[in-house]
Amino acid sequence: MITFENGTIPNLYTQILKKILDEGKEVGPRGLKTRELSPVCIESIDPRQRLFGHPNRKEVPIFTYIEGMWILKGEAAPARLVHYVPGMANFVNEKTGVLDGAYGPAIGKQLEQCYDRLIHDPDTRQAIVIINNPLLHTLPTKDYPCTLSFQFLLRNNLLDMIVTMRSQDAWLGLIYDTGEFQWFQEIMAGWLGVQLGRYIHIDGSLHLYERDWDKARKVVEEDYNHNIYDATIIYDARMPKWQFDCTLDTLALWEANCRKRNFESVAFRIPEGKHYAYNYFYENLMTMIMAYNLRLKKNVLSKEASYEYVRSNITDLGRIYEQRWRP
Repeated sequence: MITFENGTIPNLYTQILKKILDEGKEVGPRGLKTRELSPVCIESIDPRQRLFGHPNRKEVPIFTYIEGMWILKGEAAPARLVHYVPGMANFVNEKTGVLDGAYGPAIGKQLEQCYDRLIHDPDTRQAIVIINNPLLHTLPTKDYPCTLSFQFLLRNNLLDMIVTMRSQDAWLGLIYDTGEFQWFQEIMAGWLGVQLGRYIHIDGSLHLYERDWDKARKVVEEDYNHNIYDATIIYDARMPKWQFDCTLDTLALWEANCRKRNFESVAFRIPEGKHYAYNYFYENLMTMIMAYNLRLKKNVLSKEASYEYVRSNITDLGRIYEQRWRP
């Protein structure tokens, strides 16, 4: 077992890439050359530090939360995802118009079952979510789930999460999957009213495709000590389950309006009152979703407006986009 530990996944990332490039074995599933480490265990000691933002790694950080929301809403249609990452359209089933490997329908009520089990037996070992399910996911397909399972363990009033992957692309998949899953861990911790523990990520195969070797090498050589969390505010995303359920619905409606450029109909804050809870994390996320969609309008005024939203924003999302959008 190859282990990366004593850090967070973003600040371990360049070590991971270097290890794959320098020591990975060349294998070619489906005729595509890769360098692979197997098996691999990555441990994060702070799951709130989950976004990357390496200068030479132009990922779409907001997509971490867009796809995470898409999963939590149980969706399989691609529109919400393709808007932010057009390449996702390549994995859509032409016959059904959906993503065969969508995690949301597979997860279903399993997260709620984990919550119930942990509430009734805090020491349980049965708080598990099975994602890759042969009854739901059949081959051949363009979109076969890489994630096998989640497990939540509540120990010493800290919530640990263990994720098991059959396979993972260290360039395209790792940065989004680990961010989303650590957000899910924080959500579950909020439902339970406990603190976050460790996040443990296990890969049967962690690999880089040949097309990404040179790009990964540049990140290793130029971004090795980069860490956006050196001077960043990290808001607490935890809230009780009933409040989160309402907030998730509001967030999904907000995103849909922003995606359709219907900015006049969105509010600036999650409504307070009987069915909602004010939360800095989600207020900031909503602001960043609006800023990102303003940016996509690609005119001078919209670019200036989007930059104003991030100019003084020292959250992780704010810092990444301020650096990228700076005039």
